[in-house]
Amino acid sequence: MTTQIQRHGSAPSAATQRSQPLRILTLDGGGLQAISTLLILGDILDEIAKHSGNPKQRPRPCDFFDVIAGIGTGGWLALLLGRFHLDITACLTEYLQLAHYIVPTTMREKLCMKLKHSHFDPDLLVGQVDYLTDKYETGKTLLDQCPAQCRYVFVAAPQIRSNGPNPNYWLFRTYPTLESSNLLPGPNPLKENISSAFAATSAIKHLSRPWKIRDTNTRKITFSDRFPNPHNITRLALNEVWNLFGHNVPLSVVVNIGPGLPINVSCKRLSRKIPRPTSPNWLSIRHAGAPHQNNRSSPTTSDNPMLQSCDHTYSTDNPLPSTTTDSFRQMEDQFQTDITKLLKERYPQGPDLYYRFALSTALDKTSLNDAYGTAAVNKATRKYIDDPQVKKKEMALINSMQAEKC
Repeated sequence: MTTQIQRHGSAPSAATQRSQPLRILTLDGGGLQAISTLLILGDILDEIAKHSGNPKQRPRPCDFFDVIAGIGTGGWLALLLGRFHLDITACLTEYLQLAHYIVPTTMREKLCMKLKHSHFDPDLLVGQVDYLTDKYETGKTLLDQCPAQCRYVFVAAPQIRSNGPNPNYWLFRTYPTLESSNLLPGPNPLKENISSAFAATSAIKHLSRPWKIRDTNTRKITFSDRFPNPHNITRLALNEVWNLFGHNVPLSVVVNIGPGLPINVSCKRLSRKIPRPTSPNWLSIRHAGAPHQNNRSSPTTSDNPMLQSCDHTYSTDNPLPSTTTDSFRQMEDQFQTDITKLLKERYPQGPDLYYRFALSTALDKTSLNDAYGTAAVNKATRKYIDDPQVKKKEMALINSMQAEKC
């Protein structure tokens, strides 16, 4: 099956030939949370390496998946893994740097963020991501000139609308596309910076202020998730793939990973703009590779970041009951049901394609910034990963891919 991919700029080739079924990875957001997502993804890749005969060579996500998509903090991970081509460990290191660097530390910064109704400063985020593009020599813009196996990476950003909570999405793509009425709009990857995509996808009410860009007609486009409900990033990814390659494009697996739904207490803290929790032991650590923009201290992950018991202030007990959590869970369950049904209708033959992995709920406070509760997040995620039902699901995923090769 052949499709032409050329919308913004010039594509590397006039046509992209699909000879193998696509492997799709989608990453959910949910406040400033990514540690659990990366741990789960790392465990899945470990199992894949083990069953491929190379247990000590865990593949990079960009070497295994053909499509990586994300929204919110999941969008950050999608770009770090797919555009920067990082492995899990390097991605975790850079995420912790970002999560620490962008939140206010001085009283003046905290007051400024409160006045702006924000939890972190997107300008600091943009500056730090620009620093990372220099560090990894990726180039500033979204267009990936040297893609790995993963040639299709995008992050979704909700555009501000005045007519209700249903957002119009823009996709910040790392690849050129054809003009098509079926494709969601997006900026020119030749001209839009990677750092702008980071800021746009994480512009969420009470978390970060709205982010503005100019489109090809020099109009200002403003992004902000003013109704922070769960987003169906997997459906956006499937629509993108079907619009690019046609509705009959073969699929191998569709893997969705999330950090767990925020509980009501965390939502209230966010809406009240409660300052981030502090950990003297954590904040006292100096990182050798700290950003050059200023002298902020940073967490270190030089050995094994998830084994460092830097903070024990987060409870791993059962989370408080929450009507918000229950509502979000109903939406997530409906997403999963709809995607499973849709894939069964499109691909009635063969094994199951869709696999979702996520903790039931995030820990108290970690939705605000899980970088300050690494020990508790690690403990809860390890418990989830070791669950027999999760291991069974991982094996089903691997068997599904093996069945596709037969």
